[in-house]
Amino acid sequence: KTGVQHVDISSISKSIVGRTSVNRYIKDMLSKAKSSVVVVSTQEHAERNVKLLKNFMPGFSKKAIKARIYTAQNKPLVKKLQNVEHFEYNAHSSFVCIDSKEMIFIVSNANVVPDYEVAIWVSSPFFVNAVNVLFEESLK
Repeated sequence: KTGVQHVDISSISKSIVGRTSVNRYIKDMLSKAKSSVVVVSTQEHAERNVKLLKNFMPGFSKKAIKARIYTAQNKPLVKKLQNVEHFEYNAHSSFVCIDSKEMIFIVSNANVVPDYEVAIWVSSPFFVNAVNVLFEESLK
């Protein structure tokens, strides 16, 4: 067989509505992490993302997972982090990237009603790696 294989878009991307569903997706992604976790968070989403990371922090060192969070400086929040490197970064968007294979973008801002929060999940190593490279370049 030659040519382009058909890819079902629903198997590599999904729109997620509702804060509970978004949090559940992020927790599921964190539980499947094997090598790296990158969290980029706005000031408003930072506390929530640390809460989501809290249960997974002990496992990061056991599994040798390199975990990093990029958010604005917040000393009480940084004290809660264990086995997670914190980098001061004034983000204008929030996303979580796992193993450079899948990521979730939180599209709505923090002022939106929790039931209407929207996120986009993407599972594409090529796309996720490209976003990671762009993000790393923006840090320089």
